[in-house]
Amino acid sequence: METGPNQLSASTDADHAGADDRRSVSGWAIMLAGAMIAWSSKRQPVTSISSTESEFYSVSQCALDCVYLRRIMQLLGYEQTSPTLTAPCIFLVKCSGMYARAEHINTRVHRVREFAAGDKPEVKLYKIAGEYQLADIFTKGLPQVAFQRHRRTLMCE
Repeated sequence: METGPNQLSASTDADHAGADDRRSVSGWAIMLAGAMIAWSSKRQPVTSISSTESEFYSVSQCALDCVYLRRIMQLLGYEQTSPTLTAPCIFLVKCSGMYARAEHINTRVHRVREFAAGDKPEVKLYKIAGEYQLADIFTKGLPQVAFQRHRRTLMCE
């Protein structure tokens, strides 16, 4: 993730139906100038019926916190010029139409679209390769090498 001084960025992921009760786990990290300042890893309060839905739930929760922190930074005098949010479900956000099986997550899609629209979007969505997905550390067991790489990045080691 490319960030400048006092700029927020985020990484988000979800593990679909990985727990015994088939609830998905959301995980995300918000970074300020490359250092982690907020994170979350918790079971989703809803039962997702697809991996797309669980990913989008995680993205929408992270987007809300990103916008909140962005506005605080701006109140403190730190203009946010390049907000980012990684999203594995970019297609649903950027496309104007919804396909029938995703209609039940329509409200979350439209809310994130609002954040990503206009001349000065508050979030930017982009794809990131799985091996560099920092939020994986919050949602699933990782091989030792991947865990250590993500930990070093998140902890600025």
